[in-house]
Order: sequence, then structure tokens, then C-alpha cells
Amino acid sequence: MIITKLLPVLLLAIPTLQSTIPPTKSLEKRDEEPVAFPTIHATGTDGLVYHVDVNLGYKPQEISLRVDIAQPHIWVLDSTFYPECPGGIYNSSAHCQISGAYNLSDSITGVVAQDPYVSYTFPDLVQINGTIVQDNYIQLLNLSTEGYYYPDDEKDYRNANYGTQHDNFNVSIPRFISVNSSNLRVGALGLAGPNTDDSYMGNDNILKLLSSAEFINSSSYSLYPQDEYNLDIILGGVNQSLYFEPLVIFNKIPYLDRLSNSKRDTIRYNYPIIPLTNVLVNNAKGSTVSVVSSSSDPTNATIIPVMLDTRATYTYLPYDVVIKLAIQLNAFYSSQSNSWFVKCSVGQLGASLGFQFGNVTVNVPVSNFLAQVFQDVNETDPVLFDDGSDACLLSIVPNTRFGYSIIGSNVLQAMYLAVDNTNDQVAIAQANNGIYSQLNNTYLLKDPITTTAGSFSASVILSDSGIPFVQGNNVSDIVTSVTFSSASLATDGGSSYPAEITAMYTSGRLHTGDPNAINSFFTSANVQNTGLLTNTASTKRTTDKFSAAGVALAVDGGNAGALMMGVVSGFVLMITGFVL
Repeated sequence: MIITKLLPVLLLAIPTLQSTIPPTKSLEKRDEEPVAFPTIHATGTDGLVYHVDVNLGYKPQEISLRVDIAQPHIWVLDSTFYPECPGGIYNSSAHCQISGAYNLSDSITGVVAQDPYVSYTFPDLVQINGTIVQDNYIQLLNLSTEGYYYPDDEKDYRNANYGTQHDNFNVSIPRFISVNSSNLRVGALGLAGPNTDDSYMGNDNILKLLSSAEFINSSSYSLYPQDEYNLDIILGGVNQSLYFEPLVIFNKIPYLDRLSNSKRDTIRYNYPIIPLTNVLVNNAKGSTVSVVSSSSDPTNATIIPVMLDTRATYTYLPYDVVIKLAIQLNAFYSSQSNSWFVKCSVGQLGASLGFQFGNVTVNVPVSNFLAQVFQDVNETDPVLFDDGSDACLLSIVPNTRFGYSIIGSNVLQAMYLAVDNTNDQVAIAQANNGIYSQLNNTYLLKDPITTTAGSFSASVILSDSGIPFVQGNNVSDIVTSVTFSSASLATDGGSSYPAEITAMYTSGRLHTGDPNAINSFFTSANVQNTGLLTNTASTKRTTDKFSAAGVALAVDGGNAGALMMGVVSGFVLMITGFVL
């Protein structure tokens, strides 16, 4: 079969070996009746995580659910246990919500399932306890359908070149979980592959159900982050115009599940876990420093299994990697708040971080990892360093809370992600969005991406044969499995942080001792002389603010395990990281 690179459409066909490129077939446009191709539009009101709106039950109850690629279930808050917050999320107890909750008695189509009670702890430490409910009426809102044509001679291929129709979509979900106790206060639209050995929920997964109903051809999806406030979930499809080549494919790294209440010590493949091989710090003049691997050969690089998690607003990496990164960013750790701080001006220096997964690198502006900190709810009194510089919180922290690494939304906002739950494979690329435009226009990267996205609308229906357009990865010696268990969780290593990168907070000031103690990538003389500090381009992320109000916003997630608040001399801030 001839391989054609610039095809507007092809059907998904993943090979068994990752090092080969799947075959493609050319299609021609036909004037025939189009079929629906669904894309759910998710929004992020806080610029950190995304949510989708659904109508649940009859009469409809509108509920916002977080997009969650790290667990397989739809779960909602039970309105009996989580009433609407009377004073808003900032001035209410932990057991209330502002995102909507499900009332079984208000839905004439809702019933409690047999053997209804379940309890789950997911690998990102999200915990839910609740009742299994069946309701035959669930409506996905903000759904667009792009038209596709069936060529006469190839019924399995669909040519994407029609237009867009905005509509809502009704689907019958046999069972979902109505939660009466959780460490979160926002429900979830789970997109991970199902735990097929789960005797309670089993295959009750929305992608699996849509595939079984032949609404999509396989249990698969791709995520395209337009920006930090808008995300497209392309159900069962890949759009080649939304990313920059290469789109590199990985088999999901399996994990040994010791958290589940049923079938413990089971090897699972349903979570998006892939190998991170390096983290690069790039400055505006094109210099690059590695903080993970000293090897220039990706096949000999250090391999860090990382789970991709759209609910995690922080990125969690190994302790030694964070220390090296802190040195390069001139960041400081405060044991009083268990947080990392950096001057907000670092986000204006034209720097980026490159997350390398073998032969594909996702570049993200440093500003995407910074958020300004304030002492007061009204955000009028900023926290400052000794020299009067504004202090920002760094949203990359050690993974000691989890015992494994997580790539959070601050990186995923720059990544195009395609997930095939049928074949347990993941493909990633640099997203063709505003973040990449910012990198190209503002930053001078050492190794800029030279490939271009397609000039056509190149969407593809996914089938059981795999993800299209992919290139094999060059990572060798993949970790055979990752173990998730409470026993793997370690205490924070704050007491062992080097003195040169620690700070004390008093009266609105972060005291770091000698501000020039660290010869960082940005402050060393040889870099300064090249004019590094002359680039003053501002970025959106550094205008984000964390304060007492910011903490309350995070409490919208209510994750008592992943969100902690520290109060030091009246200074309230978010610490450690959080999951919404």
C-alpha cells in the first residue's frame, strides 16, 4: 500500500510495532448525506482545568463535570449530601457545591442499581463513595457535529469536509455513581479505559458505550486545548490540522493497582501513562539545559513514567528533577507553606520548558507554571521578595505526595493528545494553538519545531485498528509496570532541601538570604551579557493570582488530600498543589 503524507482523511490503523508508520488510503469527496462526528466543547472558568455541561435525568438537572482522563467513570455529587453553597464557594462549608448536583427523586427516569454502594480511590488520590444509579436520560451539552461522507467503495472510511452543526446529544448511560462522600466538590466525565474486572461498574464507560452503539468506531478520543479556557474533546477522531508533527505513539505503561477496593494487585493498562525522558530549560537566546538526563541519545535517556491528568493543576516530578529545575529558575522553597516561589518577572524573560517524550517534545512557556501570590482576598497586597519583586507560586513540585509523577494541565494545555482505549495506546504532539504561537513569536528556542500543520481540515474517524498519522517512538527499555499504592507514598522532603534554595516568609516578604546565591541559568553572567533580561514580553499566565480568594477557588475541588492551606502571619496561600 502506498503511504501518502498529505491526505485529508484516513482511517485509524495502528501497527503492532511502534517503530513503523501505519498505512493510509486516499479518499474523495462525495455529495452524500453526512454522518455525525461529535466534538464536545469544554470550558475552563479558572484557566486551570476544564469542565463539560450535562443535563442529567428527566426533568433535566444541569451539572458541570470535570474532564478527567485519569479515571473511567461518570460520577456526580448527590444533592442530598452536597447542597448548593448558600454563600458561594468561598464562604461555605466543605459539603456544598456550585457546579450542580444530582437529585434522584427529581428524575422520573432514575433508579438505584442493585448492589449499589461503591468506594473508589483512583491513582491521583481522588476518593469517592456513593451509590450506583441508572438514568436513561443524559444529555451532553455544547456538542458540535462535523459532517462526514461515506465513499461508495469504502464504507469504513469517512471524508471530513462538510461543516459544523451545533447540537446537544442524548445518550443512555446504564450506570453512573451518585457520590455522597468525596475529597472533591466537582464530579467527573471519566475518559480512561474501563476496569473490565470491576464487578460493579465494569464496562459502564461513556466511550465504550458510544462505541458499542456505533456512534463512534472505537473507544477513543483526542483532546485539543484551544487555550487555557477552551478544550475540544473529539470523540473517536483525530484532526491533523490541530497539531504539529510528529504525532508520536506509545503503548500505555501498565501499572500494578493496589488502591482499588476490588481486584487488588491487578495489572492494568487503562490509564494514560507514558515515558518522560527529559525536561529542558530553554532561554530566549536559544541555550538549553537538561534537568533530567545527561544523555543526548533518547534511547539511553532516563525514563520517568508519568500519568497524564487533566484534573491536576500542578505537575509532579521526581525530587531531584524539581531541585535542578528550581536552580535553573532561581526558585525558592518555603517550609512554612510547603510551596515553591519564583520571581514573577521570570515569566517575562522569554523562557520555556521542553517536556521530552523520546522523539517528541512539548514546549511550554515558563509563564504557564507561574501564578502571582497575594496576602489578601481583594488581591491588592502582593507577596514580595526581599528586593521588592512580585512573588509567584511555581506549579511544578516534587512527586513525594504520590510516589509517582504526574503531568498536569499546565503542560497538557500545550499538548495534542490522542487516546485509544481499545488498544491501550496514546499519541502526543505539540498542539497548534495559542501557546505554540506564543513560543514561536516571543521565544527563540534552540530547536524550534520546523514541521507545519496541515493546510486542510484533516479529521479522521478512529476504529479498532488504531490511531492515524502516528510515528513510532524511539524510547527503549520501557518500564514494565508502575505500582500505585498507599505504601509508595513518601513524606515531603522539605527538610532536606538545600539551604541555598529555601526562603522564610514574614510580614508579606519572602527572605531568601543572599539573592545571588544561586548561579542560575537566567542570572549567570554569560547569559546576562547576551541580553536575556531585555525581553519584557508579558504573558497571560503571570497575571493569574493566588490569594485567599484563590484558595477558595481551589477548594471548589475540595480535595482535602491534594489541597492544603497554610496560614502564616495572616498570609493564606495554596500549597503543595491541588487536584480539582
